[in-house]
Amino acid sequence: MTVTASVYDEERARVTASMYNNNGTLVSGPFTLNSAEASPPLQLSAGVNKIKVVVTAEDGASKTYEIAVTRAAVSNPGSSYSGPYVSSNPTDNHTVPLTIHIDGKAFDQIAKAASSRKDDRTTITVNVVSNPLMEKLAQAKDNASVVIPVTSSSDNVILTITGDIVKALENKQAVLEVRTPHGSYRLPAAEIQIDSLSKRLGESVKPSDISVQINIAKSSPEIMKLLENMTDQERFTVIVPPIDFNVTALLGDKKVILDKFNKFVTREIPLPDNMDPSRMTTAVVLEADGILRHVPTSMESRDGKHYAVIRSLTNSTYAIIENSIAFLDMKGHWAKEAVNDLGARKVIDGVDPLHYRPNEAITRAEFAAIIVRALGLADDGSQAGFTDVKSGDWYNGAMAKAYEYGIIAGYEDGAFRPAKTITRQEAITVIARAMKLAGLGTDISASGADAVLAKFSDSAAIGTWAREPVAAAVKHGIVAGSYSRILPADTLTRAEAARIVQQLLVKSKLIDNVKPSR
Repeated sequence: MTVTASVYDEERARVTASMYNNNGTLVSGPFTLNSAEASPPLQLSAGVNKIKVVVTAEDGASKTYEIAVTRAAVSNPGSSYSGPYVSSNPTDNHTVPLTIHIDGKAFDQIAKAASSRKDDRTTITVNVVSNPLMEKLAQAKDNASVVIPVTSSSDNVILTITGDIVKALENKQAVLEVRTPHGSYRLPAAEIQIDSLSKRLGESVKPSDISVQINIAKSSPEIMKLLENMTDQERFTVIVPPIDFNVTALLGDKKVILDKFNKFVTREIPLPDNMDPSRMTTAVVLEADGILRHVPTSMESRDGKHYAVIRSLTNSTYAIIENSIAFLDMKGHWAKEAVNDLGARKVIDGVDPLHYRPNEAITRAEFAAIIVRALGLADDGSQAGFTDVKSGDWYNGAMAKAYEYGIIAGYEDGAFRPAKTITRQEAITVIARAMKLAGLGTDISASGADAVLAKFSDSAAIGTWAREPVAAAVKHGIVAGSYSRILPADTLTRAEAARIVQQLLVKSKLIDNVKPSR
């Protein structure tokens, strides 16, 4: 038994028709239809079949309709029915065309989706056909966007493309975006680093030999349970359960996991429709060993829907949390909002759960650790290479990670002096290196730096090595000075550290402007 979806509209409307089985899994479509066109037959399975029809007018306005069609059970389902369905047998897949969009134009013959079920988890696998996509990319402009929307709800979505497609996307400076109901991944093709992956898989490996998989999935029950166990201990509320984002390169039985990017890469996770979006504090990364860390997160709203926008230098498992911090000794302090905001985001810690001690000096090791956490990096670096930093020191992992990303540098004698308090100009120099990583321009000439710093009465006291970094931070509004002074040689306080780090995140648009402390 089959049905079709048809459209007749003189106003040149466009209709997309999709059909889902009684498990809510996509089994046919989406098919894009223009006026006077009918879809291919939509095969009905036994039970309730939901047909979703999205009508888009010429001006871009759209409306969604859902139609439920019930088919009685077949008398002998094993004998004749061959329509699309999701089987309990994971090898029993049915492939349907999938519409993708290149620079806003829809194409139906480039990708196909197959759905399967295993161990009570559904998976949709999308495969892209190389030649048709290559032809369309050749006609596209540079900085093209390639969007692959999977509208069906599934526990796991896997996009598979070949390395030569990735290379073609990279040559176009294109951005590949995979959209699913549970989250979206916006990945500049250059960040897949296909040439590097080829070398890691073998010296003579060509990109066309490699399969690259982009995976967006609900986390396993074990990960969800691990996060649930942490909520009572760390006193936060999970408002969106964890979602996995991964990129893997495959060649035969060889596998390389891409877990590090050169630039911040964007993911979006939709917030619940019935939730006040102001409850969202941040996304957190949940590591397999149970370590929880902040990742830069802001919020966007489109068409009445709210999204957590996560920008990260790694691939990880992300959950969205609500958290609140109000240190007792920050009441009435000028840095109250910055300190409480970064405390809620798990970027900074108090000296105990109730006190921050804002006016105390901060050490070089402590400041490096805060920068690493603020940028969403794990403090699991192996070795910083400084003569006075040992593997057993609490700050070794954070300092090694900061050194790996070029955020910190030691003294000429090879030491870092981690326990030494950090001066304002030293801290601002570190901030300037983090600015570059966050996408803020730091290039400024010596004469340009002099012009920016001329408004400060003590600008002559700024070290030669720090003038350009300090000027770049001032230019971007990260540093404002104090009563027309920079005070470069003064010790940085814990309050000042929180404020300058928060401004780094805000000015680079990694987080939203601070909310008033609750």
